[in-house]
Amino acid sequence: MPRKEFQGDLVQASVAGRFPHLKDIRAGEEHGSVLFTYTAPFIPQTIDFQTSVLDTHDYPDDHTYFTFAASDNIPENVSRAVDRLQSVPVGLTIDQFLEYVSGSIDEALLGEGSPLDPLHDDSSESEVSFGDDLGWDDFDGRPMRPTNKAGVMKQIPQIDKAEALKQIHRDIGAVKKAGYRVGFYGELSGSPIISISCRIAKLGISKVAMQAWNVRPSQYFVLLLQYPSGYRSLDQLVEISIPQTPLVQVHVGLCDFYKPSLASAMQTFDSADVEIPGDTKKEGPDLHSFFIGDSLNALLNTHLMAFVRHRLQHGFTWIGAELYSKNCQDRIPGSNEIAHETYFVPDTWDDTTPPILQADHLSEEAPLSLPLVAMQFTLRRFVKCTEFCLNCYCRVDPYIESLMPYVCSNSLCLYQYMSFGMGPSLEWEIISQPYVVDMLVSFTYARATAGYLEDFPTGPGMDIPAYYTNPDDHIIYHGVLNQDTMELNSHDKPYLRAGEWIVIVPSGANIRHGRPQWHCRVQDDSFRSSVHLSRPIVRGRPGEHDMNMVGCDAVQFVQYKGCFDDLSNGAKCDAIAMLLDTLPDVNSMRSFITRHTNSSCKRMLASYDGISPTALYALRWIVASNRSCIRHEEDPDHKIHGLAGYAQFRLAQGAPDKEQRFVSAVRSLSSSHNPEYPTLFAWHGSPLYNWHSILREGLHFKTIVNGRSSGNGVYMSSKFQHSLGYTRFHREIQIWPNSILNINTALSLNEVVNAPEQFVSNNRYYVVDKLDWIQPRYLIVGHHNGSQAFGGARSKPSVSYTQDPNYCAFGPHDDVLVLPISAVSSHLSRQRVEATSTHEGQLVHNEVTSDNDLDSIATLDDDNLLETDGIASADTPPTPVNAHQSIDGSDLSRPADPDLSKTCGESSSGY
Repeated sequence: MPRKEFQGDLVQASVAGRFPHLKDIRAGEEHGSVLFTYTAPFIPQTIDFQTSVLDTHDYPDDHTYFTFAASDNIPENVSRAVDRLQSVPVGLTIDQFLEYVSGSIDEALLGEGSPLDPLHDDSSESEVSFGDDLGWDDFDGRPMRPTNKAGVMKQIPQIDKAEALKQIHRDIGAVKKAGYRVGFYGELSGSPIISISCRIAKLGISKVAMQAWNVRPSQYFVLLLQYPSGYRSLDQLVEISIPQTPLVQVHVGLCDFYKPSLASAMQTFDSADVEIPGDTKKEGPDLHSFFIGDSLNALLNTHLMAFVRHRLQHGFTWIGAELYSKNCQDRIPGSNEIAHETYFVPDTWDDTTPPILQADHLSEEAPLSLPLVAMQFTLRRFVKCTEFCLNCYCRVDPYIESLMPYVCSNSLCLYQYMSFGMGPSLEWEIISQPYVVDMLVSFTYARATAGYLEDFPTGPGMDIPAYYTNPDDHIIYHGVLNQDTMELNSHDKPYLRAGEWIVIVPSGANIRHGRPQWHCRVQDDSFRSSVHLSRPIVRGRPGEHDMNMVGCDAVQFVQYKGCFDDLSNGAKCDAIAMLLDTLPDVNSMRSFITRHTNSSCKRMLASYDGISPTALYALRWIVASNRSCIRHEEDPDHKIHGLAGYAQFRLAQGAPDKEQRFVSAVRSLSSSHNPEYPTLFAWHGSPLYNWHSILREGLHFKTIVNGRSSGNGVYMSSKFQHSLGYTRFHREIQIWPNSILNINTALSLNEVVNAPEQFVSNNRYYVVDKLDWIQPRYLIVGHHNGSQAFGGARSKPSVSYTQDPNYCAFGPHDDVLVLPISAVSSHLSRQRVEATSTHEGQLVHNEVTSDNDLDSIATLDDDNLLETDGIASADTPPTPVNAHQSIDGSDLSRPADPDLSKTCGESSSGY
């Protein structure tokens, strides 16, 4: 059998010493995964790798490998070597593949002509640098020594300090003139770091998007650029191309100050704990990661310079350079293709987009500044993050508006997104928003059991019971299970390894639908005819399907060896429902996480015996693929009065600029139509199985479900009971068995532009075909759990919104809803919001802050030194200052000095 052959080959390959530079070769927890560590003489660092055989059932003739490095901060040349591993020929045995891997990493790190290459005997003619090439040296201000592919030192033009000083002054002057704040650390001829920052409030991001992205208006978006071989101009960086040794390294983050401390900046570019010299150990502002930081850093360090080269060489726009890189990765395009109009399409910006975002330095004729180009590109990708895949960086489907960034439709991107943990932290979501997680699982479960689920998790981590893949041709094994010891004896036992999962039912029961159904992990496979199993996970509600066996009893079982990706959509829906049936409730998961808060494991639920890896993968996918911002509302001042018995969630959807488009529509129509009541509120009800899709795609009218007797558009009603009738349409509701909420209905309360005469219809129902006129504000769910402290606000909000008396929204008992002012604060005047909206941390809460970067901060003493008369001009040698002195942005209200007569300080000692 292919699986046995794969396992046998892996056992032989794992023999110590079989591969000189690979050690600890072993099977991973996931089916088909192999773990190993690369090490080599004279190189103290090691690199952990994981390989997944995507189709073990085709082993050893037609299978493929997917490999990635599990260690952080691997050298760029190793990263490229790993990328090339994805295209190895199919059909290699595990032994052949590991030999190929070892050789590829040897070549990347040691060079073809290194002394460690057995084909190369004479090492005296080449100088090899191992530590410098790896880029893992402690940051000490000295330039790194780049090597070529063979490990020989490659020459880079030496730094002319006087010219470099002039160049950096010109470059930083351009950045300051563009409106950013600038800081500088280190020596020009060493490995200097430049920081460029912009306050979040200046980027025009809606309050809803800031809430969803967990950023604050007062924070600074900081871009750090390090030059490992000394400062270089953009022209030099474009001209000098050394693939294995970057001449500029980039990192982005958030900071409460306009620049991070020296210690924070140094540690950003060093994977180890560096020894911070002297007085730089003092406390200072740290650089914090953010929701797309990992993806954005990877993009900048692997693609930025290529994009810049494409733009300079061919005159492309940013869109064109990105598309060109995607289309021409492995080939040289013809001149006709290069001239195609798609490469010259400019970015589209809303009229309200701040000029600082629309500026494009690369389109100017003046001498170009890489720091400015990098900052403009980075901010563009930040504010447009939902338009790009987080994994391959390509554009996603433009017809799906999302408040949260995600991945494209490529299944490999989804697998890498999930495997690398690029999405939101499931553990954090369960701790902070357990009822939101419960609701998301409930919506997915309802859609799966209804057979309507169309988007699915994918990847080698999705192993399922074999009967899903081959309903009529799967192997059922028989044995005797001792429930007390969980020892399973079976004479026809298949090859079961520790960590593998099986499904058990009583002998004679239907293997797929029989109850009770137990899911168990193999804990010990060292015995010939028996295995020891974990305590079972019972499908369904706890205690509902216990076996209640005394002593031993006959059972039958199947392995988790089916491939989810091979199933039809209907079978995938059944499998997802089965997996969710085996999940514990969110309170149990929350308790497990809180009990293990001191664990070093970043993904604590992976060690929870109560969840199978496949079910956990599905749960992570459910949370990560949610593209709406949802918060359980508990504050009476921000709850709708009159909804007793219903749980209230604040809801925000659509692209990051959708709120601004809604506000623009409100303001353009209110002056001429209804200035006193610019908006109205209306309900939208839909069956429970539709909300999984609505939370990912938003309200739209692409699919006809209940007919369109009043025309095309989104159907809404001012009457709660009218919309409630549509939540139970067609079929019986399937409730997730382990739900805490036990949700049975869901409705959204939406704010709509108050122009009923321009609706498609306003007779009995509101039918609106302009999606920018609709903004969901609340998600209201009915539930069966009376023990939870859910329901309408017991008291009215302290400040309420007065509805249009002609178009009021009504509650379950036909009473006029009392809405908190925070539900509509986005289009009210700032003064009114400031006076009425005081609840921090809530959706659409308005934090009124100045967007002037110089407000409410103190300039560092060392920055002030750089603005004094004691600092020499660009044509004279600089006066030595401390290693952490920096250039600060000048007052934005003061015109920039066109002669750039002031210069930066240079460290006399480095670091």
